[in-house]
Amino acid sequence: MKHFTPTLLEQFRSSDEEVAETAAEQLERAAAAYANELQQIRSTLPTSFCDLLDRYYLHDAQVAFIGWDDRELRIDLRLDAPPCNSLLLHYELAGPASTSVHVNSQTAKAASDGPIAWLYDEVEIMNDRTGTLRHSILLTNDLELRVDFRGFRLIEVPSTQVLVSGTCSHSDSAVA
Repeated sequence: MKHFTPTLLEQFRSSDEEVAETAAEQLERAAAAYANELQQIRSTLPTSFCDLLDRYYLHDAQVAFIGWDDRELRIDLRLDAPPCNSLLLHYELAGPASTSVHVNSQTAKAASDGPIAWLYDEVEIMNDRTGTLRHSILLTNDLELRVDFRGFRLIEVPSTQVLVSGTCSHSDSAVA
């Protein structure tokens, strides 16, 4: 994560008002810088990845599954906002996925209080020549997942078509 760093997010959640306010200003600048970078690389992103960015708010989505083999990585998400549909993200890997663990007492406590959730993510070009992109994803269990990929598929599963799943955090949504 280049913009939404775990350290900056921890400072944003600080009980020290001055630290939190400074971090909020830094987060605003980071969000603007990332939006600018994203706009510059948008034409190189797979169409389905642009659909993911345009149509879905992933913050606080419940992570049901992350798994990979030598060729593909899959992430199954349950969106937090009603109607709490599920998303299946399929990455065609350009290399092995990697992870880092960041020590952050606040997100670790949040993770221990419930299921793992998606916090922030960033995408960047790793290699123009090969078309390799990197999707960095920060989760509530202090895990940062980095996925180097060349292809991407997105499947949305409406909540009415899910046979088995956890419950949605919103009481006004119907869960099959």
